[in-house]
Amino acid sequence: MERALGLKEEGNKLFRGKNWSKAAGKYTEALDVSIHLGDAKAKVLKGTLHSNRAECFLRMDPIACDKVIDDTDKALALMPGHIKTLQRRAKAYHAQGLSIKNPEKAMSTLAKAIKDLTSLLKKEPKHLPARQLLEKVRVAAKFVENNPENYQFYLNRLVKAANSSLKKEVDY
Repeated sequence: MERALGLKEEGNKLFRGKNWSKAAGKYTEALDVSIHLGDAKAKVLKGTLHSNRAECFLRMDPIACDKVIDDTDKALALMPGHIKTLQRRAKAYHAQGLSIKNPEKAMSTLAKAIKDLTSLLKKEPKHLPARQLLEKVRVAAKFVENNPENYQFYLNRLVKAANSSLKKEVDY
């Protein structure tokens, strides 16, 4: 457990230094050494490591949406309803939804972001970043719904803006 905690702290330092790739690597190392740990503290540690690594993947260019979603799914299985993790997964669904060319799939993915943000806001109604993201996701979903034939052209601008804003936010 101590080794995993040390690697987590190394990852946190790298994260604060904006070295997303190396930070993700440290979180992966910490997960590897904690694989056999099974107590309640280890469960939270593993969930935190998955969530932190997901944040690294969010900040990489291009955003690794599938990796974010995979890690946040694992984190939420270990820490159900974790606020930061719900927000991270919603960001990934939002970014992914904006890049999908099929309008039905885009709507389905954006609906997942809305579901995560709604769940988060039930727990923390005044969470401003989540409220702002929910508004962005709803606008995007409404746009896709109203423009299924040519929405992709307009959403490309939103993708660039979303990716830029995701990288500027700091959740630590």
